[in-house]
Order: sequence, then structure tokens, then C-alpha cells
Amino acid sequence: MNADGTGVQQVTRNGAANFCPYFHPDGKRIIFASNVNDPGKRNFDLYLIDIDGKNLKQVTFHPAFDAFPMFTQDGKRLVFASNRDAKKPGETNVFVADWTESVPPIDESKIRKDVEFLASDEMKGRLTGTPEARKSAEYIAAEFQNAELQTPSGIDSFYQQFEFTSGIKLGTTNTLEMKTVKNKKSYVLSSHFLPVGFSDDGELAGAPVIFGGYGIRAPDLKYDDYERIDVKGKIVLCYRFGPEGGDPKSAYSQFYPLRYKAMIARDLGAVALLAVAESEKDDELLKLRRDATFGTSGIPVLSIKRSLFLEWIEAAGVKVPEKTDPHSLTSFDLPGVQISLTTTLLREKSKSDNVLGWLPAKTPTKETLIIGAHYDHLGTGTEGSLSPKWDVVHNGADDNASGVAGLLELARFFGKRKEQLQRNMLFIAFGGEELGVLGSSYFTKNPVIPIQDVIAMLNMDMIGRLRDEKLVVGGTGTSPVWKEMLQASNQERLKITFNEDGYGPSDHSVFYARNIPVLFFFTGAHAQYHKPEDDAALIEYKGMVAVLNYVSRIAEKIVAMPSKPEFVKVKSREQAVGTGGFRVYLGTIPDYSEDVKGVKLTGVRDGSPAEKAGILGGDIIVEFGGKKIENVYDYTYALQQQKPGDIVTVVVLRNDQKKSLRVTLQKRASAE
Repeated sequence: MNADGTGVQQVTRNGAANFCPYFHPDGKRIIFASNVNDPGKRNFDLYLIDIDGKNLKQVTFHPAFDAFPMFTQDGKRLVFASNRDAKKPGETNVFVADWTESVPPIDESKIRKDVEFLASDEMKGRLTGTPEARKSAEYIAAEFQNAELQTPSGIDSFYQQFEFTSGIKLGTTNTLEMKTVKNKKSYVLSSHFLPVGFSDDGELAGAPVIFGGYGIRAPDLKYDDYERIDVKGKIVLCYRFGPEGGDPKSAYSQFYPLRYKAMIARDLGAVALLAVAESEKDDELLKLRRDATFGTSGIPVLSIKRSLFLEWIEAAGVKVPEKTDPHSLTSFDLPGVQISLTTTLLREKSKSDNVLGWLPAKTPTKETLIIGAHYDHLGTGTEGSLSPKWDVVHNGADDNASGVAGLLELARFFGKRKEQLQRNMLFIAFGGEELGVLGSSYFTKNPVIPIQDVIAMLNMDMIGRLRDEKLVVGGTGTSPVWKEMLQASNQERLKITFNEDGYGPSDHSVFYARNIPVLFFFTGAHAQYHKPEDDAALIEYKGMVAVLNYVSRIAEKIVAMPSKPEFVKVKSREQAVGTGGFRVYLGTIPDYSEDVKGVKLTGVRDGSPAEKAGILGGDIIVEFGGKKIENVYDYTYALQQQKPGDIVTVVVLRNDQKKSLRVTLQKRASAE
């Protein structure tokens, strides 16, 4: 307040004990003692804060009592009382120290520079495994080096390389042939037919053909294209989409995916699936593309031109199927028509990198805090894009150039404060997150430091669109110290939403699965998410500064804690899904980084039906409710067909041995 008693202003509001304030000679800041950083509230350190209550900075980090600070008039020396170096309990001595302030704060201009580079058109969306992704990794490594970070012990560069399946291309033999008593005809690859990206390799000679309508079974909608036909040993020919066309709002939309139709046909004994457009205006071959998993469908799956379909219908002496009512087609055999085919696809392997920067503690210790963000995005359009058009650069400014820019700025921030660190810090820019947290999964399976030495992991994914001061922090239930620390550190007065769950659609999940406390910082979804419009011009840079000041304060407190944060498994709380999604909840967490037959699990949620049934992280689900599971899509579709209360047998591979487990499915929570 002013000397006459006016202008009273509260400076601290952190819920801790704050006392013995003293003005810095510049008159703009106050130094004081506080126990805000100690969950036990017994250890006091010195803190500096602006007179408006912003920019709280910790000054001393010693586990002993520090208090009663005073500056010399020129601001070059600080004197204070402390219990450090005491020879007996309670002994307090006076200490004097030089005061230097050469460390810059969070720098908005550098954040902007990083985002604009990573989200530029020249980086072409940073798709994992591309030259542009490598250029992005090189940029990050150079910034780590400029920040005086080191390479972690045991690797000779800033890069940790991993291999992944990056694409699909045609193999040497892909053929399609039709034969009748009177005729035999071969068709041209890429003109008349094309395997789809999840087709299994196979060879069939003279297989009979049956038309299976839309290839849909939907008991709840009282619809079944297979009700009156037997497809065992036959090639199923079906229309794409469903009875109401391609309407994404249709009740049938969840049954549109060709992977779903292939699973149904395969489970009924079909030997292949051929998909065709229902009308001439949609008569295009499906492009050969990768999807979110490289698991195959278990049978050959081809896209064919409508001219072939009409030709086979005519050769069989039947008519083009017509709807007898608005929601049904007649399924029937094509007598006398035999199809031979071969399919071979090559899964291309590529390499990408995690980029790692190491800051050692001032005193050697094994304990390490990891701060991470993924640098990859969707390139010019791939699985996960929400744009109606591909072949357009998806710049990914918020997702996740913003998180990487934050990672780099925190590396600079702590690089200038490395003499104060009581624990090591490892900064990681992950590759392959958009393809299924590939880079972070690889790191946790091949850590450059013992994984048990990681005390916590902070993840930033999409922190560039702070609106109305709203910030979501995930993982707040993974340690009992988080919530109090998060609340006490909120000098920016952000409107924070706590999400206790340690799992989520980003890299922190794989650390949580290894029993490591996590925090996930996220400013929310928006209309440009996974679209080409997610550009640098839309980033809220001042909001990013506020978020990074907050995250830096949390990180400072974690590395200065008297003991590492305790880990807690969060009790299962299933997430809601939209219309057409699951009705049931199981609680399994798939591991998308593993290319296996079936679905390998990263873990299961605590207290979930999966955990109660004895399903474990590391298990590979190969059968669910009597259905063969080849990939995560089979698993998803199998779950969609269940009801709450159903008791289902799940067969898993554990240590190469099959194990049957009975699980009771729960009702999924409603949207909140």
C-alpha cells in the first residue's frame, strides 16, 4: 500500500504461508519466504513476485528453512537467514549471496518463430517418416543444442531412431479374372480393380460369387443382408455405404466402413470381399491408402468398377438388385460365375526419430522429470484428417507445433537455470504420435534412462488456442500432490479444468501405463482441428506465454520437491461417446505401436471390467465373444455389437499362451 495507507493491494493468494516481504530495489518486485512449494508445508524458500501478483519465481531451492531476505541498495547482494549447514536442529545462520538476473523470462518472439517454422507450408504437415519431419527434428535438435542441452548418456546424438510401417504399395502380383461356361476375362489392375490398404494377401481359383447387399448386419435396426444366404467358401460382392446412402448422420453410418464389412463376411466364412459403388456417379476405385493400423482384414478385399459388377450380373442371368422397400436389398448367388484372384501388398518400412535433450541436476541424481510434446502431424492428409479434401497441407500449428514451441522455450528457460536444478530434466519431442503414439511407445520400451527413475512426465499437446483463460489439465489424479500444486501455482489466474485420468489421446498415456505420474496441458479443441486451416496465424501467442509460465512453475516445483511425487492409479471413469458409438465399457488401452495379429494392450483402466476379469497390459486379444480379432477395427466392431451386462469370453495371448477370460461388460457413461 501507499505510505498514507491508501491503495491496499493483495499480492499473494496461493493458500500457503507467505511472510517477511522485502522490496527489490527496482520497486517493481517483492522477495519473501513461502512454503508454497512444499506439500508438507514445513520447508520455506525464498520467492520473487511482481507487485501485481504475477510472475512468481522461486529463488532458493534448498530443503532447509530460508527466510528474512533483504537486498543491498544497489540490488547486487542478498542477505537472508537459513537453517542450511546447521550442526544441530534449529540452528539458524545469516547468509549473503550475489544477486544476478541474466536469465530471460518466457520469450513470446521465440515461441512465434518456432511455430511459424514448424507450421510452414515448407514442412508439408510433418508427416512421420517424411523428409519434412526429419527437417523438423533437425530444427528441434539445433534448438536443444542452442539451449545448452546435452545428449543423454548412452546415445551419441539428440536422436532416438525408431522404425515403423509407413505405407502400403502394390506387390508384384495382383490379378482378377472372371470365368463362366461360355467366357473367360481378365481385368486390368488400377483400371478395373484395386486391393484396399487392409486387404490380406491371398490367392483364390474359381471361387463362387454371391451378392450380399450392403454387407451389413445390424440386429438393433432389424437389418441383416446375410439373413437368407450362405457365404461360406464364397466371394461376397457388396455395395459401399448403406441403405440410406453415404449419410454420416444415418443410423447405419457405423456400419459403413469396409473394414467392418470385411470382418462380418470373414466371420461368416467368406473367402474375399469385393466392394462396388451403388450408382454410376460414385463409380470410382478406392485409393490404396494406409489407415490407423496396419493389421489386415484376414481375407482379400478389393474395390471394383461398376462395369465388372454389371457384367457379372448379366453373365449370371440375374437382374441388377433393386430395393423392395427403402431399406432392403435382395441378396442372391451369381450362378455360373467364378472368380479367380491374387492379392499381394507390401508394407513399407520407414524410420523416424524422437528428439531428446538432457539437463543434468547440479548434484548427480538418477531422478528425472520428462517434459514432452509430439512434433509430427498429418502431412497432406492421412487417416485422422477431418478435411473433405486430402492432398492439402495440414500445417498443424496448434496440433502440435504449439506444444513443440513450448517444449523448446522451456528447454531454453531451464537451460539458463541449470545450476538450480535438484533433479535431471529430459526434454523429448516425440515422433509418430498421430499414427498411434509410436515414438513415446518406443521410448518407454527402449528408454535411454531407467524408466523407474522417471519421477513424472509433463505433456503439452495443443496449447496454442487459449480462449477465455480456459486450460484443461489432465492426469490430475495420478499423484496426490498434483491438485494442490496446480492450484497454488496459478498466478496467471487461468480457469483450469481438472481431468483426473492419466490415459488420454496423447503421449502421456504410455508413461501413465508404466506407473509414472503425468500431467497433460491442453487449451481445447476447435473447428480447425485436424484440418488444413490449423495455421500459425490463429495461434494465441500471449496465451501460450501464460500457459508456459504456468507449466514452468509446475516443473520448477517438481524438480525441487523433497521427495518424488507418489503415483496413484486413477479409478476407472469411462469416457462418453457420441451417437452410433459404443454402448458398453471394457476399459482396455490398445497399443497402436505393435504390428501384431490381434490387439496388443498397453494397459487396462483401474477398476474396469477388463481389470476385474484379469486382463493385463501386454496381453494380445485374439478373440472376443467368439469373434476372431485380427486388428483394432475387428475389436472395435465386436464391442459395438455388445450390450451392457453381456458376459463375454475374451481370449488373450499371454507369454505366447492362450488364456480365456470371462468379462462382464458395463454400461458406458452418458455424455457430460
